[in-house]
Amino acid sequence: MVSVAADGMTASACVVAGDVAGAAELHEALVLAQVSFGIDAQAVVALASSLADPTFSSVQEDVARGTLPLPGDNGWFEPTFHVGIQPGHVQSDGSIDFYDRELTKPALRQQVIGWFRPPVPGVDGRNVRGERVAPPAVTSSTLRLERGVTADPDGAVRASVDGVVVYVEGASIDVAGELVHKGNVDLRSGNLETEGSLTIRGDVLGAFSVRAAGDIVVQGRIDGGTVIAEGNIQVKGGIRGGPARSVCAQGNVKARQAELATITCGGAITLESATHCELSAQRVEVSHAIRGGRASAQASVVTHEAGAPHGSVSTTLAAAIVLDPSLRDAKRTFLAAKERRRLERQAGGALRADGGRAKGGKLGLDSAAQQREALERRVQLARSRAQLLPSAFVEVRGTAYSGVMIVLGEHRFVLDHDITSVRFSFDPGPRKIFLSPKK
Repeated sequence: MVSVAADGMTASACVVAGDVAGAAELHEALVLAQVSFGIDAQAVVALASSLADPTFSSVQEDVARGTLPLPGDNGWFEPTFHVGIQPGHVQSDGSIDFYDRELTKPALRQQVIGWFRPPVPGVDGRNVRGERVAPPAVTSSTLRLERGVTADPDGAVRASVDGVVVYVEGASIDVAGELVHKGNVDLRSGNLETEGSLTIRGDVLGAFSVRAAGDIVVQGRIDGGTVIAEGNIQVKGGIRGGPARSVCAQGNVKARQAELATITCGGAITLESATHCELSAQRVEVSHAIRGGRASAQASVVTHEAGAPHGSVSTTLAAAIVLDPSLRDAKRTFLAAKERRRLERQAGGALRADGGRAKGGKLGLDSAAQQREALERRVQLARSRAQLLPSAFVEVRGTAYSGVMIVLGEHRFVLDHDITSVRFSFDPGPRKIFLSPKK
């Protein structure tokens, strides 16, 4: 007797001792059990041979086996970014930047941030009766698209706003125009970067960098880190600089105090105090004192005190200073800083023997072109200074101490004694800096 398992995937013969039988009887039993697929020819031949022995018996002899269906794959989302925080970022030269851990995934509007991959159907199986056995059904990805993303008909998932990717694996994806980082920017987070705005509920520490295409708010302090925004930067605490570290914004920069810091912006720098800083902006406004360093502005520098008693620190206040456009371009500054770090790591490598120099007449042509460009820059710089001089000024509302240098355009004036409540501006008649009581 041939019986078929409940799932239809195996057929087996049960033999009891008695009458002699053979292949014909076995074939008849298979037909009676409707077994037509997956018959094991070798097993059938062996069993038919055994049936010639009247004493042979067997509880179960498998004679046919069906084919199981091959499961397919459900649809899935394939991100174009590394998921989760990384141990570091491999750079083009093969080195690893351990500060760049890719915690944030910046995205520009219309940038492809991933793909919906369609489900892949499985392959049918067959039972021993030759009947189709369907594989498990497959489904499309159930990833939820939030307001900051859209999907194309071809499955491409795009950012619909500038910002940073917010991805919950297997659940949802979004691009947020405003990101809140709950903590310090340190080794645990690595550098942060977004094409939107960023709020940091902690400090920016050490050698770490932060860049945002929008505004940046640091609710703690900047202690040696680099912060670059294409909008405004607001620091609730202070700014302390470090080697090759800077704060740069295309808009305004506002903080309580700054020390040993390089701060550049295309708008206004507003501080309570600045100590041994390099400040460069459209306007510089310090409510208490500028002690040491240099404060340069296109329009005006205003402070309560400048320098220190007895000229103990070198302090320069400068107006009618043309800002280098590249310094106001925060994104260019950020990318240039990354490139500089990469080159510094390669500095130990061998240099080309010829130093990359051009030969023959080409060297002369390049040199002449560079000289013309340099001359054009100087001419443009002189014109810009001439336009700024009539309205530019430096104002000290309290005391400007002896030794402070005042610069208006190319004109310089060093105080030889302390002076209070004074404005420095340019007199076009004698073409020199003159002093007047502050307005």
